[in-house]
Amino acid sequence: MNRLRMISLLTVCIFALFPSAVAQRKCANGDAIKNSVDECWQEAKPKRLANPAQTGTAIGEVDASPNTSRDIAVPLPPGASYTGHKFYAKEGSLPEQNTWVECTNPDRTCTPTIGWVGFTPVQTFEEGGSIHVKTTLVNWSGDRIRSGRIVVTWAK
Repeated sequence: MNRLRMISLLTVCIFALFPSAVAQRKCANGDAIKNSVDECWQEAKPKRLANPAQTGTAIGEVDASPNTSRDIAVPLPPGASYTGHKFYAKEGSLPEQNTWVECTNPDRTCTPTIGWVGFTPVQTFEEGGSIHVKTTLVNWSGDRIRSGRIVVTWAK
């Protein structure tokens, strides 16, 4: 008989003969003393949330010719609430011209990395049962195209 089976059989016999002597045991996590293995399992298994929150992102992008402004409006899914945003910009409208740079300045500009570009403060409005998040990309450059992106986070 293999050793593991012998130990299992011996454990069952001890539980049968002396139930009160082994009625409580420490769970594998070491935190709690429970009356059965099932109680340990119930405590250790992950709990499902009754109604888990859904979260996501929505992205809006535009290109702005020199000395122009372009609106960006991003619709959120029905029932979603706006939770935040980040601004990004790049020079030129072609992917190989530049990479997206996060605009973290308090005035919503992307300097010093990309100059002469910024965003207006975010506004939210409701239309068609959904919340929309709006900003305007402002390109002050007299000779370069700028691209702007807003990444909006939402939750239900």
